[in-house]
Amino acid sequence: MQVVFTEVTLADHRREDFINFVNAVKDVDEIVECHLASGGYDYLLKFVTRSVSHYQSIIEELLERGIGIEKYFSYVIIKTSFVKTHYPLETLFSQNHH
Repeated sequence: MQVVFTEVTLADHRREDFINFVNAVKDVDEIVECHLASGGYDYLLKFVTRSVSHYQSIIEELLERGIGIEKYFSYVIIKTSFVKTHYPLETLFSQNHH
């Protein structure tokens, strides 16, 4: 299993460009997270694939579909140190923490 995080910048930034992009990627099984982000790019995607070459075939297919991707940067995960499967709800909602 290969995890890849991908920063995606869209060519245009109209409301419909964002809607079209999300609609295009939400049904790709290997994309397990899609986040609209502030900063130097528009979306952060998390892919889970069989291999780097499998990831590359998916990203090439997305580029060929003409869904508005101007550029992308891929970050292949070498090792995952930990993944928390819960949120610190008590800390988030406690009146005693700031």
